[in-house]
Amino acid sequence: MTRQHKTRITAFLCLILCAVPVLLTGCAKDETEETEMEKRAGQILCGVSYHYASGMVYGEDIIIQLTPEQIVFASYFPWEGIEDYTGEETDCITIENQPIDSSQWESIEQAVTFLLPVLKAKEPTKEKLIKWWNKWRTRHIEVLDGGDICQFGLTWRAGDGSEQTVDYVIPSDSRFDTLLDLMKETVHPIGRTIEQSTE
Repeated sequence: MTRQHKTRITAFLCLILCAVPVLLTGCAKDETEETEMEKRAGQILCGVSYHYASGMVYGEDIIIQLTPEQIVFASYFPWEGIEDYTGEETDCITIENQPIDSSQWESIEQAVTFLLPVLKAKEPTKEKLIKWWNKWRTRHIEVLDGGDICQFGLTWRAGDGSEQTVDYVIPSDSRFDTLLDLMKETVHPIGRTIEQSTE
């Protein structure tokens, strides 16, 4: 291989490595991209889901799937609200197809409305790039402990009746905490004091 060819290959590799961080930081995004509030205008919320699985701590896992009519599925450990609780693996509670009150759903729907301004849909392509980039940077590091899994999604119904489930980045915001508390109280009522956070 000639020196000229080596120089071209080196320049090409440098170009790729410089482009990846730009893609990850979203510098190439369209500034006119619609917000979630704009995208969901005229659509109806018809489902809420949350899933948290701890990779290291037993008993913190929780799954909640709700629609306006029912708890579609929920799985959780009833430790919250109980002092000095010592549980066994069999203490995981599962609920399926249990009706809920319309007032419960209205509170959840209102919490989602307040949360919409800070919600951003996950970007699968960007996530793959991030995983590739992190793997490339840390290829000599071996991860021994399991990581946590945390997912949050909303299902929307359009005017034509079609439904779409969107996975969102979980924001560090009190409005999300309010929504999650309302979801928990729906499946595991312990008399939580929940105030709607609007900002």
